[in-house]
Amino acid sequence: MPTADEASLQALPPARRFSVARLAAYALGLGLLIAAVIAVSGRTDALRQAVESARNSSPWLVLAVIVLPLANIAVISTSFWVLTSRFGRVALPEMIALIVSSWLLNHLPLRPGLVGRVGYHKLVNNIPVRSSVRVVIEQLLCGIAALGLMLLVAVLCAPLGAPVVITLLLVAGAAVTASGFALRHLALTASRSPASACITTAFGLRLLDMTLWIIRYLCLFALVGHDVGISGAAAITAASQAAMLSPIPLGLREWVVGAVHAWLGAEWISGSGGAIATFTPGIAADLANRAAELLVAVPLGILATLWLMRIARATRAARIAQAGAFAPTHPVPPSSV
Repeated sequence: MPTADEASLQALPPARRFSVARLAAYALGLGLLIAAVIAVSGRTDALRQAVESARNSSPWLVLAVIVLPLANIAVISTSFWVLTSRFGRVALPEMIALIVSSWLLNHLPLRPGLVGRVGYHKLVNNIPVRSSVRVVIEQLLCGIAALGLMLLVAVLCAPLGAPVVITLLLVAGAAVTASGFALRHLALTASRSPASACITTAFGLRLLDMTLWIIRYLCLFALVGHDVGISGAAAITAASQAAMLSPIPLGLREWVVGAVHAWLGAEWISGSGGAIATFTPGIAADLANRAAELLVAVPLGILATLWLMRIARATRAARIAQAGAFAPTHPVPPSSV
């Protein structure tokens, strides 16, 4: 028999129950993020080593940690642009702004970034909601396929070393992307549907995206004084991508990265030190990752959101004016004397 709280929750409309679940997931994630910060700060020896390693790191390594999220955003935006271009006219800078804005807004409760992007496409680009949802699903499937190929190449070619594996993945991603763009151009020239070519292009771009994530984790763990190797970076990338697909937007990724790093058997702290101690290196690396992302997402996301809001307001005003111009006029009846 359901409790009073369960009965109250069941009585809510489906949309309201969904919002409550999303808020609960956000609260859980925020708690996990706070716990991650406490876990790292509580290990003063590990924190001291991480800070010292970061202080002695090459400035190029620090720059890479900050710049690589921008590269991921550029690749993902291009992928969304290619898939969305079948359903409406969207400029590439406009799509980049949409993805950057969505990236920032998804740090808020209920992840309003996706809803805002879909609504913007419907208002400004005349793209139906169903088409936008289809693009999201295609993007997800391309990402899963690219992740599987990335893991396969990383595991099979790990003995060749990280530079070789990364080069292979970058060349493969660039080749598939270029082939997809060429097929898309031929399809458009021949007035055929470019759907398969667009999906091929998106797959190539997602493979580049996954490779950039591997490079990011190699840099992040090097920044905190640890080398995970190419196979370890690939496994951590796969785990972090899975965590980001969950309904928990914050905190979960840090703990998943910490757990996978511990599971890989990479010992940074001498002795066992308990589960939290073994999680600390991975958590510290992904907290640095989160900080680098926010450093980029906050200023760019605010600017992108303001720009898109201006476009949306102008579009809405133009349509209202156009509807008023074509509205039927009714003769005013003569006043009776």
